[in-house]
Parts: sequence; structure tokens; C-alpha cells
Amino acid sequence: MAILLALGVNFLVGQLKTHNDEVRALAAISDEMSANAAAIDRYHPRHVAKCDLLEALARRGRGRKISYTAYQNTLDAVMPFAPPPVQSTAWDIAVTSGVSANFDYATQADIARVYSEQANLERLGNELAADFRPLIFARDVDFFLVARNAALDCSFLVRGEDRLQSTYRSEIAKLR
Repeated sequence: MAILLALGVNFLVGQLKTHNDEVRALAAISDEMSANAAAIDRYHPRHVAKCDLLEALARRGRGRKISYTAYQNTLDAVMPFAPPPVQSTAWDIAVTSGVSANFDYATQADIARVYSEQANLERLGNELAADFRPLIFARDVDFFLVARNAALDCSFLVRGEDRLQSTYRSEIAKLR
């Protein structure tokens, strides 16, 4: 009887520890999402302004070549272009430690979707920054095409930041 009682108590203690780990992990993920949303809030206005510069340059060059000087001046105003510094540490720890396996499926799917969307945004921001690097000193390229493609990528990034902000708000409200 004592062995059964000890096993029952041990089981309950394990369940309580698992529940506490789950609660702490969800709180850490919620805090991390809030910090990421704040980072996007800081970077977003600058990205919108940089996109406006690229779009103006592309409009100005429509149907004709953009001069190297005009391209270089816009490039100086736009660069450096960096994606918002968002983190995924809390989610990575929850997955690595196995705590996320205790989340219900809907919660786990929603959080995974948010971090997947965040990774896509980071990738797009890094690609946009990399688009310009080989062209800084090139003088024999069609700068209109470069500016037009960069403006399009930039608009995708800005819309992605908007979408990620609304996703963060929705998920943070669910987790709290």
C-alpha cells in the first residue's frame, strides 16, 4: 500500500512540475513575442520611409535608365537595411526541452505558425539587404530594374511586418 501511495504522490508531483514548466514556457514565449513586436514597432517607420525612397526612384526611372548618381544617392539613404532584431529563443528552448510537447495541439500550431512567419520575415529582410551589396560599385547594370525589384521586396517586407504585428497581438492575447 505504501508503495502505491508513494507512486501516486510521485506521479502528482511530476504532473505539477510539468504544468509549471508549461506555464513558465508560455509566459516566456508571450514575453518574447511582446519584445519582438516592440522591435518591429521601432524599425517599421524607418522601413516604410526607405521603401518610399526606393519606390520614388523606381517611378522616376520608369521607361528609362536611372543614372548611377541617382541610384547611389538613394542607396546611401536606404542602406544599411536590416530586418528587425526578433528572437525565437523561448520557443527554441520549449521545443528542445520537450515542454512544447505538453501544449495542446492548437496552441502549439499557433505558436509554430508565428515563429515560421517571423523566420520568413527575417529571411526576406536579409535578402533585401543582400540585393544591393554586389551592385554598390557596378556601373553597367540597369539600375531601374534593381530599384524596381528592391522596391517590390521592400513592400513585401513592410506588409510582412504589418501582418506579423497583428499575429503577435492575436497570439499574445491568447496566451495571457
